[in-house]
Amino acid sequence: MGTKNKGLIFCLICVILLVGILAALWKQGESKSDRLTCQSNLRVLESTVENTALSDRYLKGEKIPRAIIMQYIAKRYTRCPSTDQPYPISPVGVVPVCPYHGNLIGMMPDHVRSSKTNRTVGIR
Repeated sequence: MGTKNKGLIFCLICVILLVGILAALWKQGESKSDRLTCQSNLRVLESTVENTALSDRYLKGEKIPRAIIMQYIAKRYTRCPSTDQPYPISPVGVVPVCPYHGNLIGMMPDHVRSSKTNRTVGIR
């Protein structure tokens, strides 16, 4: 085997490694963006459930039918971006959970979460 062939094989191995590393980084970035999109969708869904419960007088723990929720929310906010599975509609006062990513809202600190149940009312 000549030195010319060794150099060509070395270059091919380097290119294959580089392509593999770039593909892994791209996939990692894609999964992070999907997780953040999923977290945002779950926040929108939680907010919609809370607002529907307030306007239609549902009590804490009651489950609102999906048909009613779908009147107030766009379809894209009700599905996981990674798997396109619909989120289960959680009862009023329960944090919604993605079937693929799990509990993304419960991992946030309380001061970041914009839930009406965490606010103090009337105190200044």
